[in-house]
Amino acid sequence: MNKEKEEQWYQKVLTSDLPTTIFGIEVIDTDTLIGVTMLKNIQLIHREAEFAIYIGDEQQKGKGYSKTATQLCLSFGFRKLNLNRIFLKVEETNAVAKALYERVGFVAEGMLREAVFKNGSYRNVYLMSVLQREFKEN
Repeated sequence: MNKEKEEQWYQKVLTSDLPTTIFGIEVIDTDTLIGVTMLKNIQLIHREAEFAIYIGDEQQKGKGYSKTATQLCLSFGFRKLNLNRIFLKVEETNAVAKALYERVGFVAEGMLREAVFKNGSYRNVYLMSVLQREFKEN
């Protein structure tokens, strides 16, 4: 990522036909922004949204920030936006992320075969979701 790509992405989000909610992930002790979570492509009729998270600071990974941020974002989606379903896509090879999502309540729904082309090869992607009635805070 660089500043130009970040600005292009942000403009795309702002001009999207489907609403997006973005939250910063901040380390309060140091007042440092380390990443973002988002609910994107929010469908109010179907009451669903797609979840995404990004921790950009490599030194902050593995400290529990992703789990806390994911839980808070899901809580916002279910409690404030009254969503019924929040889903995500995660590469089959990303075992750490898949385990995190399972810990906070996501369930694998299926696999999108060879859905991503990365580093010269196609990769499978899991489709996972959590429903409002299944979500347990903490």
